[in-house]
Formats: sequence, C-alpha cells, structure tokens
Amino acid sequence: MRKVILLLILLLLVGCDNKEKINIVDFEISSPVENQIQHIDEFRLDKIWLDVNYGDYVEQVILTEDMINTSDLAKLNSIGEHNISINIGDISKEIFIVIYSELSENYYCINYEGETKVVLANSIYEIAAPSKMGSYFAGWFVDE
Repeated sequence: MRKVILLLILLLLVGCDNKEKINIVDFEISSPVENQIQHIDEFRLDKIWLDVNYGDYVEQVILTEDMINTSDLAKLNSIGEHNISINIGDISKEIFIVIYSELSENYYCINYEGETKVVLANSIYEIAAPSKMGSYFAGWFVDE
C-alpha cells in the first residue's frame, strides 16, 4: 500500500510541470547610451536596461550578470572600451561599454541620423555625408 501511495505522489509531482517555454522575439538596449559609459569605481550593470520583446508584449528588464558570459564579465573589471555580448534566450547582441578612470580621456555620445556612437574626445571619426532628395551637400562647417 505504501508503494502505491508513493508512486501516486511521484506521478502527481512529475505531472505538475506546466512551465511553458517563453518565446523571446528580440531585445534592445533601452537605457540612455550615456549609461554605457561609467567610472570604474561606480560601474553597475543595473544602469543598463533592456526592452525584451516576447511577441505579445515588451518588458523592460535590468541587465544582469547571468546575461553575460564569464569572459565578458571579466572585461568589465578593467578600464577601457569593451564589446560585451548579451545573451537572452536564443538571441545574442553586442553592446559597447566604456569603463574609465580619472586619468582616461573623455568620451562623448554622438547621435547622427538615428545611430548613436560613443566616441573618444579629440579623435577624428568619419561619418557619411547627410543626404536629402534634391539637395546638394557642400560640406561640414564649424563656427569660429
């Protein structure tokens, strides 16, 4: 009798696994790009937020260590520019994170035609000339 009761309890417990697989369609960085530039002493992953698209709805989540592999996590302990892979479900994307100290250069965020880049101050970056149908681009001008 005891064996029958234990067998029934075991069958009930095994049959209670109603977890359905959550389908992640995509995710994007939703925090301001400035949060990807942090001082080494104040660096925190929870300053970086993600919008995770589940198909039916989008949820904002905080970036956590379990979304980053071990070798990329190790990069976040050192000063410099780092490409970090974020993995959520079957989707992986790279994020550019700058960790600096007082002695390092200043970084700036540039948003040009919908694309945001983190750039080092006093550096030269080539960007494409803007285009507008029926217009001619004469060049970049700086007020002096």
